[in-house]
Amino acid sequence: MAGQPRSLATGERLTLALVLGGFAALLYYQGWLWRGDQLVYDAQLQLLSRPASDGIVIIAIDEHSLDTFGRWPWRRDIHANLLDRLTAEQPAAVAFDIIFAEPDPAFPAGDRMLAAAVERNGRVIMPVLMEQHRQGALPTETLPLPLLAENVAAMGHVHVELDPDGLARRLFLFEGLGSSYWPHLSLAVLQVAGMERLAMQPDADDGQGT
Repeated sequence: MAGQPRSLATGERLTLALVLGGFAALLYYQGWLWRGDQLVYDAQLQLLSRPASDGIVIIAIDEHSLDTFGRWPWRRDIHANLLDRLTAEQPAAVAFDIIFAEPDPAFPAGDRMLAAAVERNGRVIMPVLMEQHRQGALPTETLPLPLLAENVAAMGHVHVELDPDGLARRLFLFEGLGSSYWPHLSLAVLQVAGMERLAMQPDADDGQGT
């Protein structure tokens, strides 16, 4: 009857299915679907983002610091003096994103001074570094000096998973060799500060958070 659309024959339907399937496979293997999904996800994060709390203070190692204290690494007594100044302000937690894994042979007293400052503070968190020393070698956990490790309130891993586009959209809340017993450094900070509930989301039962 005139005006009615013509039904596709079996051969035409098969050809159309093959074309659509091939196009879908091309989108998948080229990563276009993944990129589109991440664009939507990133846009949602921008809409849901909130300004950082005024209670968070970041003490960064910048060019001015290097001009003042000299080239890196600094003596440990510099960190100890800074930590004592922070302790006087009674912070809820202090996180060092610096690996103090080896003693300072040039000024061993600095290690003891830093350890004493960590003990006086009582709320210091230091990082655990997951690293592979050479290609094909087993991964290892690099911890702070025992002198420091025995005085910290907690330790946390600092591994962040990067997506193929080089952006970090997720992290493992717990990680470790053999079993996941190290919290992420940010989670360890919340634990020491008594605010762990802020990091534990209902969908984080697989050990990951965003």
